[in-house]
Amino acid sequence: MQTGARSYSWDCASSVWNVYLDTVGALIFDVRDSNNRIWVWTTEPTDADCTVAQAIVWAAGRVQVDLIADQWVLWPAFEGGPPMDMRSVGGRAVWTRSRTSHVVAPAGYLAEVLPQDNPDIGE
Repeated sequence: MQTGARSYSWDCASSVWNVYLDTVGALIFDVRDSNNRIWVWTTEPTDADCTVAQAIVWAAGRVQVDLIADQWVLWPAFEGGPPMDMRSVGGRAVWTRSRTSHVVAPAGYLAEVLPQDNPDIGE
């Protein structure tokens, strides 16, 4: 995750996610790099009894809000368009087009989607 003049080196594969349950039953988390620098932290907790899809959407939203403000971070997007969103559709966490809410891929499978599988890819 590094581009441009404000390049920082962050190896996402070695990042540590710390997920906690606070005293009022809300989930909170932070993401740290191998030097223990915090890159993402919870600004809006969510209920601990949420569904798996809701938890994924919540976590992706917090990551997107915290990181996308830095121009050096690459977030999934179509050429010339805004970044994609993570949403819950039919009880599943999915990547969607920001402008149309069209489902592009399930969470965890975006890299596996090919243009022939989804006409939105390759635009």
